[in-house]
Amino acid sequence: MTPTDPLLAGSGSGGGGRSAPRAVVAAARGDLWKALAIALAGVIATLMALRRFAWARFKSILFDAVSPTEMAVAVTPFDVLRSQSLVAVGAGACLALPAVVYYGRGAVDRWPSERLGRRTEALFVPLCSVAFLAGVVAGYGAVGPAAVEVLFGDLGVGSGWSVVQWGEVGAGVALLCGLVAQAAAAAAFLAVAPAVAGEAGR
Repeated sequence: MTPTDPLLAGSGSGGGGRSAPRAVVAAARGDLWKALAIALAGVIATLMALRRFAWARFKSILFDAVSPTEMAVAVTPFDVLRSQSLVAVGAGACLALPAVVYYGRGAVDRWPSERLGRRTEALFVPLCSVAFLAGVVAGYGAVGPAAVEVLFGDLGVGSGWSVVQWGEVGAGVALLCGLVAQAAAAAAFLAVAPAVAGEAGR
């Protein structure tokens, strides 16, 4: 399978594009614990956000778009916890991805390390993380509810779905928006950072 991530395309050696993700992970092997720590922090933070306010807010938005009488509202606490755990794991993995790329940057052909200082390189992870969180917020607050209205109102999809299933749809949309924002930030960093570093070095 050819990778679609512009950071990974063309990297690796001897195995073509198919070996690119494996090569990056191998190059980051000594620092993977740092990426796992970021993932764990993301999982815990996401679970806390879901438990404290995000899940209740989403249900409120959902009930505004879909009548409770047209969905299976009754769910078990286990269903809710399982769904929230899956969302948290997905968010943690997405947050850890830039760290894996950063620590494995030696295997990324498009990483302009020879033109960047360490301080400039170190901005990559926080920049991508902030972009991911911004994308998630936009997806959660705007794109997700719009997707629910389109799916249920315009397409008639999801009649009889439970609130947990709708929650997974909304969370999936939010995470996808976060990944799109993260990829855009990564591409912008690779395009702009060398020029900024070059101007600063003059």
